[in-house]
Amino acid sequence: MTCPRALPAALLFSLLTACGADARRNAGSAVPEWPLQEVVRIGSVDGEVALTQVGVIMLAPDGRIFVAQPRDAAVRVFAPDGSPAGIIGRRGEGPGEFRLVAGLGFQGDTLWVSDPTGGRVSWFGPDGSFQESREWSTESWVVEGPFRTGYMATPPEVILPDGSGVTLTGRFEAVMAGGAPEARKPSLVRGSPVVRFDTTGTILDTLAWEQRRGGTTLLNFQGRPLVMGMPVNDGPLVAIARDGGGAVVAEGTLPPGQESAWVLRRLTPEGDTAFARGVPYEPVPLPYGYVTRLAEERSALYNQRGPGPTATQIEAAWRDAGFVPETLPPVTSLTATQDGRIWVRREEPAAGEPARWEVFDAQGQPVASLRLPAAQQVQAADGDQLVVLEHDEFDVPYLVVYRIQEG
Repeated sequence: MTCPRALPAALLFSLLTACGADARRNAGSAVPEWPLQEVVRIGSVDGEVALTQVGVIMLAPDGRIFVAQPRDAAVRVFAPDGSPAGIIGRRGEGPGEFRLVAGLGFQGDTLWVSDPTGGRVSWFGPDGSFQESREWSTESWVVEGPFRTGYMATPPEVILPDGSGVTLTGRFEAVMAGGAPEARKPSLVRGSPVVRFDTTGTILDTLAWEQRRGGTTLLNFQGRPLVMGMPVNDGPLVAIARDGGGAVVAEGTLPPGQESAWVLRRLTPEGDTAFARGVPYEPVPLPYGYVTRLAEERSALYNQRGPGPTATQIEAAWRDAGFVPETLPPVTSLTATQDGRIWVRREEPAAGEPARWEVFDAQGQPVASLRLPAAQQVQAADGDQLVVLEHDEFDVPYLVVYRIQEG
């Protein structure tokens, strides 16, 4: 059968089996845990391996690591052993230059790099030599409502075999004139759509929407209302599939009355549901002090700009508004790498503990689990090569390359 493009929550469970889902299989209990061997750590405070802001990371067929550096308008290249292997591009508007580096990927052994500010995509040979650039038009639109929201589809994050591209659109939002701050009950709020579009900027399909569970409460601070958002986002997560397979979504729980389960969905580049798989889990109660720590972090941000509310005031506002959930969100990060695998970070770990990740194949079958330090995020993987990103206490970025030992 053809699975539906959008699955309302009330219908999701009844359609899981028809879409190839197994709602009774727990990914964490019947799969091996992969041990990891750290191969190299790339990064430094300064010097030739120092990294600035890290964007997309892709692995070449020969194992080289290509790292988008948006701040430098260039792509850094590293050998499998972490040694510098070249820089592709520089800031500018000439052939092989970029105003900004966003998406990148491979077509065979040819590298392509998208420049959203320059409105074009450039191709480079295996040795980094410039081959050609092509214009890629952008499309923007505005939706009126309580908030005036604008969207823009920029040059692609993934280029498909038919020449179209996939991207998560840029988004801006402004309160319309005359609106006063208001409290809003928690509800799913749409963020940016993941779209497939062609070189003229024409939107061909909307694959998925970023969503978050949003709500606001008002904290009376020094005689003025201060808008406070929710402390924990348990809305759906969306990731673009770097293998050209569309998008992947990890969303919520099954309808009330069913066992607790989060749902993994894959959407094809045409927007159809390739599979929807229910993954049962045991809800984890919110740890003692968890919300207090979040309130302390939020208070520190407010007080950077001048006198702000205390953590006690923020936590009280959240609790009074009913914004504090009883359990941790089952999924906290989602990545779909170029080899087709899907990497899911589970519940936020306790302080000092590693995070548990679950790995699924391109068809949504669970294949393994693994443990990573809580600060590390999966960025790229291919075969037995895994690249994660972490930042030190001074916010200096480092790439850690692991070898997966599948037993």
